[in-house]
Amino acid sequence: MQDTLGAAFVAGHKQLFVALALYLTSVGTPGPSILAIMRTAMRHGRRAGFAWAAGTFSGSMVWAVTAGLGITALIATWAHALHAIKVVGGLYLLFLAWKSGRSAFAAKLAEATIADAPAPALPTLYARGLALHLTNPKAILVWTAIMSVSLSPHAGIGDVATIIIGCGCLAAFILSIYVMIFSTSTMVGTYQRARRWIEMLMASIFALAGLKLLLLH
Repeated sequence: MQDTLGAAFVAGHKQLFVALALYLTSVGTPGPSILAIMRTAMRHGRRAGFAWAAGTFSGSMVWAVTAGLGITALIATWAHALHAIKVVGGLYLLFLAWKSGRSAFAAKLAEATIADAPAPALPTLYARGLALHLTNPKAILVWTAIMSVSLSPHAGIGDVATIIIGCGCLAAFILSIYVMIFSTSTMVGTYQRARRWIEMLMASIFALAGLKLLLLH
């Protein structure tokens, strides 16, 4: 009886399990959005990291809802729309690369606590995280794949909502872990000691990702 109930539970939640596995592979792999969260948490502290992460989360949920409505599939097949998003995303990544590069060669930051370091306003950080994720073509394609693979042709709005809520909870948990880890005193101290090298690395990664979006179609 217990085995039967377990099998029924798995069968009934198979779509959600598939969606969670696919989303975990995506959000658990550091890309530009995750790296930006790490950098923000190390440089400006936990509150700033959570503000950027909240923007990233919001962007992901926007694409989740549009994927559930079938809009992202339309975007993915409409070459001009996807190309425009790639161009905007590539330019934004190059802007982040420029900011990191400028920071790398700026005068050495004073050895102070992270709370004393200058930081943009939290709404500004939120908006930057949102903008980065909304202009990320990978996010569009990931959510399109999740909905395509996880949902059956007869799936209803309840199935779509279950997947979005489940993946949303997973995203919130993982993004929070990134912020908590990279805003610890150890990571902040590491950033202060190796700030120039970390910013140069971030600048290189953002630049390569931006050029890839602009040059590869």
